[in-house]
Amino acid sequence: MHSLEVTGEDLLVVSSWNILSGLVLSVNGRILGPGGQIWDFQFQHTPVATRLGTASTFTLSPGRLLNLSVYSIAGVARRGQCYVRLRLQHRKFGTPALMVMLAQGYVTSDGSLLWPGGSYHDSVAGRGFLCSVTGTDPAAGVEVIEAVPTNARWRLRTLRASLVTDVTAPARTVNLIVDDGTTTLLNFPGVTTQAASLTRTYNVAEYGFQPTAVGTDIFFYIPFNLYLFQGWRIRTSTTALAAGDNWGAPQMEVEEWIEE
Repeated sequence: MHSLEVTGEDLLVVSSWNILSGLVLSVNGRILGPGGQIWDFQFQHTPVATRLGTASTFTLSPGRLLNLSVYSIAGVARRGQCYVRLRLQHRKFGTPALMVMLAQGYVTSDGSLLWPGGSYHDSVAGRGFLCSVTGTDPAAGVEVIEAVPTNARWRLRTLRASLVTDVTAPARTVNLIVDDGTTTLLNFPGVTTQAASLTRTYNVAEYGFQPTAVGTDIFFYIPFNLYLFQGWRIRTSTTALAAGDNWGAPQMEVEEWIEE
């Protein structure tokens, strides 16, 4: 059986990047002591729900580390919400120095992170967490602007937002823009205009073609697998936007990963 020799100078470090409030993780393991006895240990690690990394450090008893597992004991975690890394560090001259990486991957309510035999998955590998995101409701005369949160990666799947135009002429044309916070990366020009004193709902999705407007719905198609890095934005740019025009809060479906 695979095991690691540990001393009183070795530290178990549990690091997490998380978006779920109320999540608590249990860290469990076994150590074979010098006299042949087996010691079980259990610690708790509480991730913060900010996508920012947090770490807990635990001192291990001398012996041979036999196994480790990390699983949730509070909160319902799904893949893409809580990324965990297990490391063994050795204190040297008062400064922890990296000794060995044990395992890294997503912890879910039905899936544990294990060592030995565990995973070493990158945080953006595999499928992410599907979530519905309600954006900011802009003030009148202001465009829709939504930025990817820090330490997140998004795949934009759909976006839906309504524009109410005031009585001012001329007709508006909505363009959809993706930028990196400064520089425009993609510009999807509008193909349907909106006259004054109307309400129209704009639908953005991976249609694969340009749908024709139907009733009060107008459509944009975006490329399949449109991935956005932290700080990148999806926004509207409306020609002839009047001071009294009012965008509603956008509703988005995104696939999200932790970008640790």
